Amino acid sequence: MKNYYDLPTDDWKLTCKLLPNYKILSSHEFKRLLCKTIPTDHYQIQQWLANTDMLQFSQQLAIFMCTSFQLKIEEDYWYYIGNLNMPVVTWLSEVSKDVTEKKSINWDHSKTKLNIQYQQNLIRNKLQRLEINLYNYLQRYSSNLKMNDDTISF
Repeated sequence: MKNYYDLPTDDWKLTCKLLPNYKILSSHEFKRLLCKTIPTDHYQIQQWLANTDMLQFSQQLAIFMCTSFQLKIEEDYWYYIGNLNMPVVTWLSEVSKDVTEKKSINWDHSKTKLNIQYQQNLIRNKLQRLEINLYNYLQRYSSNLKMNDDTISF
């Protein structure tokens, strides 16, 4: 039976648990998944990933990419909440819970203007740290990674 995660729309702390951890996959499973995802020369991918160092490099790179995509989705969500609904957010942030309950307004009072800006800054900082970590990771491996016309070797 497939795992089912009932996540609220903005419970982003739990979404990181949904990110795949490619390092726990066997080399065979990772190669199969990568070949299934990339519609190019599967034989060449298999050759590149036959090298253990290249396989580990690719697995870590895949983790960076998935994390980046997840953070960008989260960033888009908070900008949508902040930009599209800011007049409503501003008004509802100032209204007490009693008023929203009496008027049957379904409003999450944690979505204040300040909280939305805080979340946007938090995501922006996470993305910047991820970019720095990715840059450092690529720099560390760039001296070991030699790319020729059709081959990649360590």
